[in-house]
Amino acid sequence: MRSLQVHSGSCSSLIWTVTIWRKVNTIKSLINGNGEVKSTLEEMCNIVHDYFSELFQKKPSSRDRVLQAISTSTSDENNNMLTMPFIFEEFKEAIFSMNGDKSPGPDGYNPNFYKHFWDLCGNEIYHGSCFWLESGSFPPNLNMTNCSGLGPAGPKAMVKAQSKRSCEGSRRSKEGLSALIKKSEARGDVHGVKICKNSPIISHLLFADDCFLFFKVNSNEATEMKNILSTYEEASDQAINLQKSEFFCSRNVTPENKNSLADILGINKF
Repeated sequence: MRSLQVHSGSCSSLIWTVTIWRKVNTIKSLINGNGEVKSTLEEMCNIVHDYFSELFQKKPSSRDRVLQAISTSTSDENNNMLTMPFIFEEFKEAIFSMNGDKSPGPDGYNPNFYKHFWDLCGNEIYHGSCFWLESGSFPPNLNMTNCSGLGPAGPKAMVKAQSKRSCEGSRRSKEGLSALIKKSEARGDVHGVKICKNSPIISHLLFADDCFLFFKVNSNEATEMKNILSTYEEASDQAINLQKSEFFCSRNVTPENKNSLADILGINKF
């Protein structure tokens, strides 16, 4: 509560006192995993600690089932090109494709220097760059010595080195979940929905932190979708927050079926 005095006119005027109440949000109690209500500060802190420790703890993971569900999108020819060893000509081509008068690095040498003395320093640059790129570790003084020489070769070479890691990172996330659902659709284990007669069938929509999953209201498809989410959790090391998840049914679904789906999915909001 705060008191605000408002003066109007001269000193002899009335003084109005305005009382402002500030609403303070407080947590008075929390329910622990056993359904018990706890109200002391220490007990509530322990509940919060246990909740987030369980939510974010690292669990054993296996990505085999997810990777097996993803169709090959890179040809053998492209894969061989991306994984082949670096060759001398790549570094030379990268350096000679640069404008010779580009600003020099901290060592004071611009691309013209390396073009002119390539026969003397080319092999050293090539072998040193290959070692650093393949080991994934650069010398701590790299930016202070030969930044200009490695600068033009780095971007092209790193694209090849990062391609595999980028694909793996993508497969562990949305692509993996989408592949699992599509594979289940192909087997006839889950069925999406159509908003009108000639519209495409939609089984899932994926966003940054959320996803919408569509399936028929029966225990078999609910169990299949639950298994897909469990497989995805195990493979991605990401926990699905069921307490913040919700599911919605059409109006012709009975309360009994809704409760049955809630039990299968582990979701209470509907």
